[in-house]
Amino acid sequence: MLPKTFRDWFHPSSTISGAPTPNFLMLVVRGVFIALAIGIATGSLLYFDDRQQLGIGWLTFSMLLALSIFVIVADTLARNKQITTISAIFFGLLMGFLLGHLVLLALEPILKTYFADQRLLDIARLFITVLSCYMSVSMLIQTKDEFRFIIPYVEFSKQLKGPGRWCSIPASLSTGE
Repeated sequence: MLPKTFRDWFHPSSTISGAPTPNFLMLVVRGVFIALAIGIATGSLLYFDDRQQLGIGWLTFSMLLALSIFVIVADTLARNKQITTISAIFFGLLMGFLLGHLVLLALEPILKTYFADQRLLDIARLFITVLSCYMSVSMLIQTKDEFRFIIPYVEFSKQLKGPGRWCSIPASLSTGE
């Protein structure tokens, strides 16, 4: 009755001691994400409704929901995500925001003299931050094979589950001698 994709979400595939399946957990995460996105979109709709701009409010509401659905579809279609890539993006963004902030602290007096308008100053700040984030993420993605050098002694490995992971108990210990 249901399409195979939806049946796979609820199929109890090899659970250990009743633990929820990864598919079910992803369904919960996606549900929470959609609920939060609906709340944010509704908040933007109410914001524009208070300012008598209901048309812009509905446009913002529908764009936020469409973007949220696009993110979920893109996440679903990208099957083989690697932890090194995700880590490189995450740490690249952290490093980019930090470097962007430090550069902005150094350039703030110069920027204020050339950009008297606050809006232009904000655009310059945003550009510097985006530029530093791009540079950091780009550098870490291109060197993600050497990423363990940045965080030493951390290595992700697949752990075995089931009866094959336990070592055998010597007979002298199992009989209580």
